Amino acid sequence: MGRDASEIRRSSAVRWGLALVLSVTILAPPAVASAISAPIHIANTGGEGVFIRPDPNTSRPAIGWMPEGASPDFHCFAWGQSINGVPIWFNVTYNGVTGFYASFYDDSSYHSNEELTAKYGVPLCGAGPAPPPPTAAPPPSSGGAASGVYSIVDADGGVFFRNSPQWGDTSRTVGVGVYTGDRVQVICGSFGDPVGPYANRWWSYVENLSRPSAGRGWVNAHFINDGVAANQPSPGEGSCPIGTTGVAPKGPGSTSNQGLNSVFFSPNGNSDGLGEGLGIAFHELTYGAWTNSGCDPEPAARFVASLGSDGGSLAGWSRGRIGPIYALLSPKVRANVHRVVLFDPGNSSEIEGSCDGKGFVNGLLAGWVSSNEANRLVILAGRATEERKGGKGSRPTFSGLWHYYLAGIWNQPFADRVKICAYEEMDHEEILREFEWIVETPTTYCPTMPWTPAVTEWHP
Repeated sequence: MGRDASEIRRSSAVRWGLALVLSVTILAPPAVASAISAPIHIANTGGEGVFIRPDPNTSRPAIGWMPEGASPDFHCFAWGQSINGVPIWFNVTYNGVTGFYASFYDDSSYHSNEELTAKYGVPLCGAGPAPPPPTAAPPPSSGGAASGVYSIVDADGGVFFRNSPQWGDTSRTVGVGVYTGDRVQVICGSFGDPVGPYANRWWSYVENLSRPSAGRGWVNAHFINDGVAANQPSPGEGSCPIGTTGVAPKGPGSTSNQGLNSVFFSPNGNSDGLGEGLGIAFHELTYGAWTNSGCDPEPAARFVASLGSDGGSLAGWSRGRIGPIYALLSPKVRANVHRVVLFDPGNSSEIEGSCDGKGFVNGLLAGWVSSNEANRLVILAGRATEERKGGKGSRPTFSGLWHYYLAGIWNQPFADRVKICAYEEMDHEEILREFEWIVETPTTYCPTMPWTPAVTEWHP
């Protein structure tokens, strides 16, 4: 029994989960079940309808669409990315397309897995016969069915608690989780992301008895030494009610962890722009995923609007700067997004010949920044954006920024909500590589590293 040693970011602690990292694959139902006609209709979309997606999350492009009022053929439901606090996704078929849609966008109501199935006749995906157990039997468990207390295995380096049954939904708070040998009390469980060599999809909500300050949280059953096969609950473990609290640390100084529903727009075919697996944001979109031929803002705006009102960050590097701009063209996005981060966006010639060089960005950014006191625009400028006409040591002009992005903000009462961090002649790629972490860890100052150039902070 091994585990993926890389720990991945989380979403907001007050919600179930956000994006799934692209490296984690949600298992589809073993087979498309017979169609179920349930009294559930698409709703809450403002007349726009809802996307059908290949997985119970928004990490991959949509494969279909359903209009408001539609009632598709239902197959099963799964726990997935939380949309406005609702983590349930239905697996359906509509107009010949089979996939998942977020239950927030329908008129169903329920409080548990069991109630949902009893009320609508739609079963939990993957709740059928379990796969065969591992060929090597697990070691004897500590505790047992009588107590619901078990020991943790395969977690020598520690495994962070999750806020939902999703591997990427973690705050990475040191000490808030489990280590090999810890004893945990199993409280309840649910299906979620597959983990380990046997793709174990069962997750348990547990309390750490060995280290009470760690509190409670979600742990995949791969790490729980309960002696049962993969994809099965511990003996006597019931399903968690929908809405079960996520991570609940205890002890002095414990606070709820606030995450961000962040989106990074890449300027190329690498999700992180550099092909280095940086893990910049919950959603990392390749260039082809957020734009198409011409200057059509619809793919970027539609994607961000579909995430709901979670106050997330939008970020772009190089020509990926256009992604957040496109998204802000949506009134829904402008109302919900409160932070935009641009990494070395580019010089005047690059902007002039691109889709954001058509004169509309100045007014768009000024309107968004001024519309809410919480809105913040952060621009990290390196060699490309500084535009030093005389080379290193000469005065930076920021010509592209001034002409196309900041003219509507200059000398306005809200200009202090915009921050430019200028790193003298810093390499275009290094700007992203060194400071990508600020997308999900906002700071009130310009970030620096001991080995990076000195930074000059200014407001328009």
